[in-house]
Amino acid sequence: MTETKRSNPSPRNYYLLPLVLGPLILFGRHMIRGRAFFWGTSSLQFFPWWDYAWEMVRAGKLPLWNPLVGMGAPLIANYQSAIFYPPNWIYFLLDTLGGISWMAWGTSLMAALHLAWAGAGMAVLLNKLDVSRSGQAVGGLSFSLSGYLVARAGFLSITSTASWLPWILTGVLLVMKKKNSASSLLLAAALGMQFLAGHAQTAWYTVLLGAAWGVYWLIRENRSRAGVQRLAAYLRPLGWAVLSGILGLLFSAVQLLPTLQYLLVSQRAQEYGYQQAVTYSFWPWRFLSLMAPNLFGSPARGNYWGYGSYWEDAVYFGFLPLVLSLVAVASAFARGRKTPDHDQPRVKSDHNSLIWFLCSLIGISMILALGRHTPIFPFFYRWIPTFDLFQAPARLTIWAVFSWSVLAAIGVDRVEPPEGRKLYWNRLAVAGSAALAIGAGITWLLFQDVEATFIRAGAEMGFWAVGSSVILLLVPDQAQSRRVAVWKWAAVGLVAADLLYTGWGLNPLVDTDFYSREQEDLQIEERIFLDPEDEYELKFEVFFQFEDYQAARDLSELRESYLPNLHMLDNLESANNFDPLVPARYAGWMEAYQSADLAVEKNMLNHMAVQTVIIPESSGKQVLVNLTGGKSARVTFSSCPRFVGSGEESLEIIMGDKFNPDQEVLIEGGRPDSFRFECGSSKAQIEVTREEPGLLCAEVQAEESGWLVWSQVMYPGWRGYLNGDAAEIQRANYLFQALPVKSGVNQVQFRYQPKLFWTGAAVSILAWLAVGGYVLFQKGKKTDVNQVP
Repeated sequence: MTETKRSNPSPRNYYLLPLVLGPLILFGRHMIRGRAFFWGTSSLQFFPWWDYAWEMVRAGKLPLWNPLVGMGAPLIANYQSAIFYPPNWIYFLLDTLGGISWMAWGTSLMAALHLAWAGAGMAVLLNKLDVSRSGQAVGGLSFSLSGYLVARAGFLSITSTASWLPWILTGVLLVMKKKNSASSLLLAAALGMQFLAGHAQTAWYTVLLGAAWGVYWLIRENRSRAGVQRLAAYLRPLGWAVLSGILGLLFSAVQLLPTLQYLLVSQRAQEYGYQQAVTYSFWPWRFLSLMAPNLFGSPARGNYWGYGSYWEDAVYFGFLPLVLSLVAVASAFARGRKTPDHDQPRVKSDHNSLIWFLCSLIGISMILALGRHTPIFPFFYRWIPTFDLFQAPARLTIWAVFSWSVLAAIGVDRVEPPEGRKLYWNRLAVAGSAALAIGAGITWLLFQDVEATFIRAGAEMGFWAVGSSVILLLVPDQAQSRRVAVWKWAAVGLVAADLLYTGWGLNPLVDTDFYSREQEDLQIEERIFLDPEDEYELKFEVFFQFEDYQAARDLSELRESYLPNLHMLDNLESANNFDPLVPARYAGWMEAYQSADLAVEKNMLNHMAVQTVIIPESSGKQVLVNLTGGKSARVTFSSCPRFVGSGEESLEIIMGDKFNPDQEVLIEGGRPDSFRFECGSSKAQIEVTREEPGLLCAEVQAEESGWLVWSQVMYPGWRGYLNGDAAEIQRANYLFQALPVKSGVNQVQFRYQPKLFWTGAAVSILAWLAVGGYVLFQKGKKTDVNQVP
């Protein structure tokens, strides 16, 4: 018997180490120093959601309902909460071990791991495309450390979702080439994970990109066929792709079904308002940032002065990768083929058609990303479904960043040693880049009153241009294996250094005790409210300024600002809600509030059971005003109903001057047959016996029949019970819940029992079990075949 020796890992794999080390270097110092994200959505959304959700799980309850925001809102159905995304369970584990400060610390680790996962996915995809190891490293770094991902790292759901894009495209490629169940299941698993990751816009853009990617490969793989034979060849991979999509939806049904219901009753049920949707259109001048990312400054340096927010238009993927992508395109013009490469000695495929496909994607992506700056996106917004559901067309640049990264990887394999006129121009480029770097650097040091961002960005661009020009000037002949290896390491190192330098500081941090610290002298027990105009001013003019991440006042003031949803960390209930989806009726109510006069405002605050109004002062402190004198109640009784036919009618009455909220209640729906109501001064004694997320139990002793009104937002899934029997909850006063009660003693319950969640949970469990069983069956089958003598 001959002994088989296990071979050592090939040193060629070392080219892929920067894909892991790069993100760890970028975020590792945060982990070592015990710091966490805080800017924007991190502190105002993700940490409060997750901490509260895990607190409920530890108490033995599912986090279905969140009573702390907006007078009640779904929690699991809130898509960006991503409760069922498996990597997020690491946050929950950390929260259990060390509280929210540990969980907040873990976000830097998770951001680094997701960026590394994105880079690894690009490397795997590029490997399937027959790109060399060094090309895989360059392409992986260009995507994972691009401005698109790094500048958005604090927007945790985008980072998580985008990291699955290259894996999904790898799955699509395998399905179109191999046309088998294994490829289909891998694609389905990647789709399921992305659908659970929590950012619908990025997931949908990935699906659209995946469809275009699949069509390209379907046509390419079958271009030699003709007629009926070609049609038949199309059907099998299309069938596997459709099956993958269906399985991906089934895997994530536990999240998608509740979210779909929420979407249908949300403020985005019809469309995202045009002006809001195009607010973050790609600013045309930011095309220059492909070469100089900080040309218009950087919020990390406190000098950003460009349009909108820095991160929405961040598309920088490295100076050398940009040049290499142009090399790839130029080689396609010259109809060149890949040159042999010693670090990947397999037969190379012709990438020319892929290059043109990627160029088309870049063009489509950037035109659509321009949003309101061209007539194209407005046309899509009006006539193409789903384009009216999202804001920030600039986020479509993810297609371009992906395409540029693949082109850069191909360019690594297509670059050739310069000769003749090409050598002359390369030397000239080195000299010109050096002159630009030196001249801009001197100007920046001596004349900082000139537009400093231009000068510094020019110096930085010149520096990276010099490095890139030298790399291209020193391309070795492929026969010189040692020089080839040194050159490739130099190229990969330059790309990593460039992107790490550019991404440094784009995610501002705070000590983790910012989240765990309890506020002093907190004496608020009832629902609070912050006027929407004050909320906007505190967010974007005080604590989260787009031009300077460090401009915020003492962050302890942010912790004490009661901004939604930061108030959740103190277990406070607020009538405000900073969730991405809110019930449409809630949005309509808040819009009406902003246009109401003072008398109507006061009545609306009483309806909302607000007892404390937060009023910011110029000193940075917040003043707590007990507007209602402590008399506003969450649960009230009225024996004088007015039945209305629609929400519009109800809101019109509330906004008028002939409605007495102390005596009347507006009910949408029919009059209960067994109840008789007479308007009078009849009262009731109400004792709330139990109240928790998704449940209210009360004992009501009423002199006459009437309506028990609860200041909790009416939402599908709520069930009413009167004396143990099911009773239909009606919509009261446009936004809230009410149950009819009879004279005498009544036991009343409001329960949140969303059927779609349980349906989705059952579907997801069955889908995962079925696929797991199938995989085990196939594995057993293969084992039996191998054991046949």
